[in-house]
Amino acid sequence: MRSNSIQGVLYKRLAAGVGILWLLACIATLVVVWNELEQSYRFRSLNLARSVLALYVELESDREEAISAVVPDRFIMKDDYFVLIRRAGITEFTSREIGSELPSPLPVSGVIADNDKVWRYVTVGSAAHDLEVLVGLEENEPRLTTLQVVSLVGALFLLFGVAGVLLSVRAVNRSLFSINRLNEKISTRNADMLAPLASDQLPTEIKPLVDEINDLMERLERAMTSERALIRNAAHELRTPITAIRVQAEAIDTTKLDSSTAHHLDGVVQGLERAGHLVSRLVALFQAGSDYRHVVPIDLATFCRDVIDSLVPLSSDKDIDVTFNSNAGLAINADQSDLESVVTNLLENALKFSPEGGSVCVSCTREEDFIALSVEDSGPGLSEEEFKQACNAFERLGAPSGTGAGLGLSIVDEVCQSNFWECAVDKSPSLGGLQVTVRLRQADRQPSNMSASG
Repeated sequence: MRSNSIQGVLYKRLAAGVGILWLLACIATLVVVWNELEQSYRFRSLNLARSVLALYVELESDREEAISAVVPDRFIMKDDYFVLIRRAGITEFTSREIGSELPSPLPVSGVIADNDKVWRYVTVGSAAHDLEVLVGLEENEPRLTTLQVVSLVGALFLLFGVAGVLLSVRAVNRSLFSINRLNEKISTRNADMLAPLASDQLPTEIKPLVDEINDLMERLERAMTSERALIRNAAHELRTPITAIRVQAEAIDTTKLDSSTAHHLDGVVQGLERAGHLVSRLVALFQAGSDYRHVVPIDLATFCRDVIDSLVPLSSDKDIDVTFNSNAGLAINADQSDLESVVTNLLENALKFSPEGGSVCVSCTREEDFIALSVEDSGPGLSEEEFKQACNAFERLGAPSGTGAGLGLSIVDEVCQSNFWECAVDKSPSLGGLQVTVRLRQADRQPSNMSASG
């Protein structure tokens, strides 16, 4: 799959650009150095030949001394140069025996093949003295020198290129820092965080995109607020007439009705009961998301016992054994409605999913700065992913038939987020079903950002 990362594209193009520039620089260096060396070696060879000729003519008595004065030992001893002097077509001096037959007279320049080597030479002559001086250079010498120079220059170019790439990578990273930071801010937001993103420190190319995102989030927030207000108002308006209809239906004397009518009436009552339950849960869900909190000191153990006592009819219908374990003196500061929503929904969920004759355990323990409220059941349990899915509104994972609306765990999750309570799920070590643990801060250690409104 092709990557669309700006950073990756910049790195690839930067590396490709540096590679192309390095290759072009090496080729240009090769061409320039080759031409320069060709001219340089030809010029040096020609000057050497002229110097030898001049001194050879001048020092008629001591020719060997003339050769030694003009042609240093480093030229004579090396295998890449040779000097040859002819008079009237007869060789008087040569620093190297050439196997090939040389033409007479010698050309101004040419190539001599000698066994495993090829020589490029220049010739100067004196018609007055019938002299010819030939200076030869091995053909590979300029090439080897050129390769050495190009290798050195190429290595330097590569070194500077790598340094340039590293500096460019650092510059790219610094340029993209604000974008990466924006990405981190967006990734840490949940679905309810629709506040505008800060765009004052972003690059001018990215700012219009962020402004459009902020505009979209503002429209989404208005739409969600309107939707929530509609559902909340509808729930409040429906609760009273549903309750009234249910009371009227239950007041009908079924003994005066035939069995079919009584059966249908019973179905109507059950439907009204489910509708009333759904409306109550919707109201509780919107109350959980409210910013209003009336925080008061609460003894957690006493509070949990009261909730357990209120749900005795539900546990008795399924013959479920509910146990409660708690340390003494576990006090917290919390909104009573929020805490009641959490404990009631967790306990109702545990009773709903536990089989008949099963067990449910509620416990409150102290954990350093926290008080852990744990509810365990002997039901089938949920994985962590399934629990997160069950926290979505109207989600019913494997729910048994009944009056469940799929809002219980959603209310628990909403209340925990609003109060900065930590909610964790695990498998019950003793009962084998689901274990949900809510960690609440002790009464004297509330976080500074926890609002308390009264």
